[in-house]
Amino acid sequence: MVNLLFIKKGHSLPFHKIKVGFIVIIAFCSMAAVSNSATAKSWIALTKHDGIPVVGKRTSTAKSGIVKRSGVQLTTKQAAFVSNFGKYLKSVGESAVVTSGARSPQHQLGIIKARVKSLGVTRKFPELKHATAQRSNTWLRAWEFLRARHVPVNAPSSAGGEAATSNHIKGLAVDVIGRSLDHIASLVRSFASSSFAHKAPLLVASIAREPGCVHINLLPR
Repeated sequence: MVNLLFIKKGHSLPFHKIKVGFIVIIAFCSMAAVSNSATAKSWIALTKHDGIPVVGKRTSTAKSGIVKRSGVQLTTKQAAFVSNFGKYLKSVGESAVVTSGARSPQHQLGIIKARVKSLGVTRKFPELKHATAQRSNTWLRAWEFLRARHVPVNAPSSAGGEAATSNHIKGLAVDVIGRSLDHIASLVRSFASSSFAHKAPLLVASIAREPGCVHINLLPR
């Protein structure tokens, strides 16, 4: 801990001591700024300007091409993939909405909590109240409970090989919706074999038709 200089009323300090005091204070503030910067750093490199139009969090359709819901984050490669998918959709007169891109481990943990709450079993897992993504013992039981009931949710970390980390955390998945999820899934399959997909830095690895979205797993080209 740094001891700062305090001057009693009616007393004064030599200039060189005051100067040293200010240097200490400045150094302390600089250290705090670096610490805060490190804390704010993303778990993965995200693009600041992905060029994808943003819509409200409840929007489920788009006029043409592709848009993303407010709050959706993308890596540079995810953004390029989404952009190329959007160009394909425009070329065939279709549209889609991206509902999820890159997710932080804590965001993924929040999804587990939300699923547990929606099933009305929060009391079964008191450890979730103070859970963190890094401490698997605080969420693993809840995750296993959901998986046993075929609730589609991946883990916020690998948990020593016991759980599969979500591809969203790795920047290798996007979720999309539209007027019909079956139709969107069909469009993703068609896009995967199109010339538009060949220009994207990520490949469509697999497609999962989930209850609320079409989940697309991706692979680097």
